[in-house]
Amino acid sequence: MSVRFAGYAAVFDRVDRGGDVVRRGAFGAPGAVPLLWQHGGAPVGVIERVAEDARGLRVIGRIDDARLAGLVKAGAVDGLSFGYRVRGSRTGRVRELTALDLIPYRPGTYVLDLELYSGHMVRLERANALPSIVIRDLASGGEHSIAFGEAAYSLDTHGGYEFDTTTLRFGYSSMTTPAEVFDYDMATRQRVLRKRQEIPSGHNPADYVTTRIMAKADDGAEVPVSILHRK
Repeated sequence: MSVRFAGYAAVFDRVDRGGDVVRRGAFGAPGAVPLLWQHGGAPVGVIERVAEDARGLRVIGRIDDARLAGLVKAGAVDGLSFGYRVRGSRTGRVRELTALDLIPYRPGTYVLDLELYSGHMVRLERANALPSIVIRDLASGGEHSIAFGEAAYSLDTHGGYEFDTTTLRFGYSSMTTPAEVFDYDMATRQRVLRKRQEIPSGHNPADYVTTRIMAKADDGAEVPVSILHRK
């Protein structure tokens, strides 16, 4: 079962829950974008047309996933949203978004979280079962990822209450390393350790190694496996 739909992924001149307002002309001429469920996974249909009109960013498409099509038909799913990066904005009582790029879909990559600051956008992503923190400079458009030395680990970002800052706080841990909290300067790319979990019984991360291998499942899929062992 398929369902065709039409709606708006963004409406102009309305303040959203994040305190942003998208202005007319922000999208320009959007290119091809995929239709995803919850901003991740495989495409669930086809976007037939996406363009600005007088009201907002209007989307016309077709949902081919039978389960999702049934939910839309029953009225259980009734909204659209979009992933984007900011190329132009004005800051006042609210932030006015004047130039946006729709973020293209990359197969196998799932955007877990998104944080916006006055000069940077931060994405917490997961690809091939491994997380990464990607930072975009809003002035230059350049991006970089925070580097980590271990083969497998967990990450999370700690959203702050200060918008005009270059400091990002994030958490890191692995099977070798207890939970740590860092402050990272998005401009200078310097990080400072602020907190480390104490292990009462004693633990020396240097005594252990985390490795990561890929195991092939019966269906041919590559499954990542993390292994902890002593040096």
